[in-house]
Amino acid sequence: MTRKNTIDRQRESSITLEVGGEDDNSQIRELLSLSHALFTVTDLAVYRVLLQDDIDPERTNPNIPNQSQKIIPSGYNDPIVGKILLTAKYLFDKNNATEDLLLDRFFEAVIDLTKHVLELKKMIADLKNEISENEDFIENAEQKSNGYSLPAITSLETKVHHILVKADKAKDAILKLYKIHFLPNENDKPKLEKYTNALRDLSNTDDEVLKVWEEKKKFLDLIRNARNSSEHPKPNQQVLLDDFTMQPDGSIAPPLIQVEHKDTPIGLLPLVEFIEFLEKMIIDYSELSPVFIKQLLLISSKNNPSGESVTEFPEKERRHPNVRFYRSINMGGTKRILG
Repeated sequence: MTRKNTIDRQRESSITLEVGGEDDNSQIRELLSLSHALFTVTDLAVYRVLLQDDIDPERTNPNIPNQSQKIIPSGYNDPIVGKILLTAKYLFDKNNATEDLLLDRFFEAVIDLTKHVLELKKMIADLKNEISENEDFIENAEQKSNGYSLPAITSLETKVHHILVKADKAKDAILKLYKIHFLPNENDKPKLEKYTNALRDLSNTDDEVLKVWEEKKKFLDLIRNARNSSEHPKPNQQVLLDDFTMQPDGSIAPPLIQVEHKDTPIGLLPLVEFIEFLEKMIIDYSELSPVFIKQLLLISSKNNPSGESVTEFPEKERRHPNVRFYRSINMGGTKRILG
C-alpha cells in the first residue's frame, strides 16, 4: 500500500472555503462548477475560485492557498445577475441537465454577457443622473434677466458613443450564446442570416419559432447599425445629438438623439427615452436568449421522455425572485420545477 505524503493528505482532505475577503461577508448562495473553474455567487458578488490543485497541479508547494477573485461586483441580490446568470444556471446547470451542451463555453459567455449588461446599466444610469441634475438646475436656478445660463452634458457625444459600443458588445455576447449551440464551427461573428439558417435546419422547428427569431434579429440589427453610425459616421449614416436647447417660446428642450441609417433609422426623440429603451431591450434579450435556446434544444431533441419544457412561474413559486423561467414537467396537469 502506497503511503501518501503530507501534501497529498493536505490537498485531499476536506476544506472550508471562504470567498470575498473582508468586504464581502455574505453567504454563498449558488455554485457553478465548470471543468476548469468553480464560480460562487454570494449576496454581493460573483467569484471565480481556484483550488490549490488548480494553481499547483504538480503538488510542489504545500503553502499554496485556495483563492477567490471577484469577477462580477454584483451578486445573488442583484436583479441583473438573477435575470441573466441565474436564469441560465437553472436552465442549463449540468447537475440537473439531461445532456452535455458545451456548458463550459456557454457559461463563460453568460458570465461575460452579465458583465456587459451591468456595465451598460451603470453607464446609462450615470448619464440619466447627469441629465436629471441639469433639469433640476433649469427648473430651480434663479437666472439673470440679461443672461440665461444653459447647462450642458459633459462630453455628450463620447458618453452616447460608449453606450452604443457597450450595447453592441452585449449584442455580440447574446449572439455567442446561440453560436455555441447552433453554429459551433463558424468563425467569431457569423452573419445573422447564418443563425436563421441554422435554426431553420433544426428538427421540429416551426414557423412560430422562426417568427420569434426574426423579431430578435430586428433589434440586434438596430444595435449594430446604431453603433456603426456612431463609430463610422458619414452622410446619411450618423448619430445626431442635441444638448439642452432653448426653444423660440422660451422653453428648454432636453437632450435629443436621432440615428440616421438606411436600414434602421431612429427618428428624433429624447435621449433619455432612447437609452431607457436600449437598456430594457438588452436586459430582456439577455434574459430570454437562454430561455429561447433551451426551448429550441428541447423541441429538436430526440431524447425527452419526460416531456421536459421551459415554463415561466409566478413569483411565489420561484426559487429566486428574479428568475422567472425554469425547466419543468407536467405532473397531473400542473407544471412543476425540475431539479
